[in-house]
Amino acid sequence: MTTPESSAPRLFRGNRSLDDLNALSRDTAMAPLGIVFTEIGPDFVRATMPVDARTRQPYGLLHGGASVLLAETLGRRTQVWEIRIEDDLDRLVCVSRLTLAVIAHRG
Repeated sequence: MTTPESSAPRLFRGNRSLDDLNALSRDTAMAPLGIVFTEIGPDFVRATMPVDARTRQPYGLLHGGASVLLAETLGRRTQVWEIRIEDDLDRLVCVSRLTLAVIAHRG
C-alpha cells in the first residue's frame, strides 16, 4: 500500500535527514550566511537565514542577493519554484521565483 508521503517526489537524492542536509552545507556559501535547514516535508524543505550584518544591504534591509542565495539553496530538480521568505513574525519579506534546469553529470 502506498501512503501519500511515500508517493510524494523526493526533494533530495536518497533519504536525507536534517542533520545530513546541514552537514552537506558545511564549506558552502550557506555556512557564512548562517543558512540552516529546519524542516523537511513530503513536498517542501524549510530553512532559516539570519538578517544581520552578513545579509543586510547598506540601508539595513535584507540584501536581494542573500534572498536569491536562500531561494536557490531550497530549489530542487524542477521547472519553476516559488520561495516565500518571511521574518520571525511570519510577515512576507520576499517572494522569489526561479526557473531551474538540473542536468545530470555525465562522467
